[in-house]
Amino acid sequence: MIGVLNEVGGICQSSGFQLLIEMFGVSGFVDIAEFVLGTIRGTASHYNTLIRIMCKSGDCRKAEDLVKGMKRSGCDPNTSTYNLLISCLCKNGKLAEALEMVKTMDRECVRPDAITYDIFINLSCKHRRFDLVSKLLDEMNLKGIEPCVSTHAAVIKSYFASGKYAEAHDYVVGTSIKKSCSSNVNYSLLADLHLKAGNVLLAQKTLIEMMDEGLKPNFPVYVNIKKRLQKKNEMDLSMELSRRYLNLIEK
Repeated sequence: MIGVLNEVGGICQSSGFQLLIEMFGVSGFVDIAEFVLGTIRGTASHYNTLIRIMCKSGDCRKAEDLVKGMKRSGCDPNTSTYNLLISCLCKNGKLAEALEMVKTMDRECVRPDAITYDIFINLSCKHRRFDLVSKLLDEMNLKGIEPCVSTHAAVIKSYFASGKYAEAHDYVVGTSIKKSCSSNVNYSLLADLHLKAGNVLLAQKTLIEMMDEGLKPNFPVYVNIKKRLQKKNEMDLSMELSRRYLNLIEK
């Protein structure tokens, strides 16, 4: 099979190797997959395919061995390689080892990206380590890295679940001030959380606030809040919400 793919060459060759490695990895024939990698002098993308499979199965040790193997073969791990390994280590409660992996990235001049930080921030939110969350967010800001939508969502939900409603609101406002591309999503999420918690008036106020900033709410969230206001016989607030929304989309 390797011979045939080498003869074909081009895009078919690269994608064929990828599928071959994935097939053996998923089937449990990891040794054969590694043999293929060694034979074809695999790229980082090829190695990452097998590393991803090992991480998905929770085998952090094997994933680390694969990273060492790719280095020995002269193939440099990239950010995606380390993100896979860091995520696997975090999911298996090996935070210290995951943080050490970040130091390895620094030594090898591999730049962490938004996904790298997303992994650590999600874990910190899960354990309510808001001090660490703030530190990581500040670090991202200094490096000019825009947080993922999932990062923003994790922080907002974690604050909300901890009863830190003011902090959740301040965080959302902060993303708007920084002109984050996910400001609409963040405000809509906060409004939806207030609605689900039974605070329909705060939900309506949140939508009004975001529309005052020129941000368009998520349509299903807007509709749900409008319906809830009508059920509570808050017709004036419902009409005001509709008026603001229509004015915004007509601009």
